[in-house]
Amino acid sequence: MVVQAVASVKPEQRPLFHLVDEDERILAADPDAEWYRLLQHVPWREYRALAALYYEALARFNEEAETRREERREAAGEPVSKWAASLLFCFERPTMGNESPPLLTESGLWEQAQQAEGRRNLETATIHPERTLVHDTTHSPAYSSFQTVVWIEENGKEHRKSQSKVTKSCTCADKQSCAHDWELCDDGAGTVVKSSGRMYWAHKASVLALPEQGVPLDAVAMTDAASYDSQSVLAHLERLQTQQREFLEAAEFLLDDRAADDPALRAQVFEDFDLTLRTPLNPRSRKPQTEDLPRGMAKLTPYGELVCQAELSLDSLGVRWEDNVFLYGPPKADDNSIACLTCPHKQTCCPRAKHGRRVTLPFDALPPLDAYDPPLAKRFRAMMTHRPAVERVIKRLKCDFSDPHLAKRGNAAFQARLNQTRIAFHLLLRT
Repeated sequence: MVVQAVASVKPEQRPLFHLVDEDERILAADPDAEWYRLLQHVPWREYRALAALYYEALARFNEEAETRREERREAAGEPVSKWAASLLFCFERPTMGNESPPLLTESGLWEQAQQAEGRRNLETATIHPERTLVHDTTHSPAYSSFQTVVWIEENGKEHRKSQSKVTKSCTCADKQSCAHDWELCDDGAGTVVKSSGRMYWAHKASVLALPEQGVPLDAVAMTDAASYDSQSVLAHLERLQTQQREFLEAAEFLLDDRAADDPALRAQVFEDFDLTLRTPLNPRSRKPQTEDLPRGMAKLTPYGELVCQAELSLDSLGVRWEDNVFLYGPPKADDNSIACLTCPHKQTCCPRAKHGRRVTLPFDALPPLDAYDPPLAKRFRAMMTHRPAVERVIKRLKCDFSDPHLAKRGNAAFQARLNQTRIAFHLLLRT
């Protein structure tokens, strides 16, 4: 009887040791290390299904690895030179006119997890749709180096383009002559040129965010980092329409940087998604006008700013539709008074004006400006103050929740990092 009583009691194994490292003590005492306290109390039971899917996917990957190796052996053909493979990869890039998608379309467990986190925060009213969306791109220095591919056309013109180095995943001693396929060491990486002229070998991501809440809606890797920033706008909105339609239906405006200042793109965004795309004016190669200007005016900048001989900017008042002209009012002094009243150029500019100089310019004098939504309008400039919110979101994703320098190669690894940082972001929102 005694033996039966002892056997019926469920034994409880208590932990014999609990190791605490010194860095854990430092992080626990650091008021800025909120992420560490979150990890200590993360609701791990909610992610057991995801963990099961992960190990199932890992098992399938290991089972299929040998099959893939056998298929490569059987499909091996004539050896291809390293230079020929590099040139082929170069011509397959979107920046060479290849019609491949500008954004990475692969979907994995991390992608499903970050979508689930965003959906959970939306359902619990932790986040909510906004009237405005903001878009921008960002780059992370690649964990690789590049080679310069050089080729000469039939007309004798030489071309050069930076390209990820190529390699083979086989274990052959002589990779130059074996028949296995060449592959890119770091697919997706490219030369990113900033407005200052500085160039980076990096991966590029497209980011959509909610400006008032400072929350990233989506962050996805671009298939070629050398692509223009504006090429990701339409593809990213299509992705948002498929995955998070509620945010797109509530939005009326999309704010972007001057790289997206294109009339055709603006019309396409409005036609396909019913969004008004607003960007700073991109002057490109246009220069300030200094001739054929109204009396007393010194120059008219490509941005539509009218500057007088006193080097003061006139105030933009809007448009007069019956005459098809832009309206400008007198410049203001530091104390917000009319500067024309005490200006030394008053006699040659506006000698009889009691309320300062007023100027009208026809629409065709400023062809880049949209008369229906001029960038100089006060409502336009007020809304554009929300655009830097996406830069703060990018800073949090790159620096606060991750390391700006990558430690793995390939676009899939880069996308996984973007998904992981977004998961951490949404977890913190619920704490």
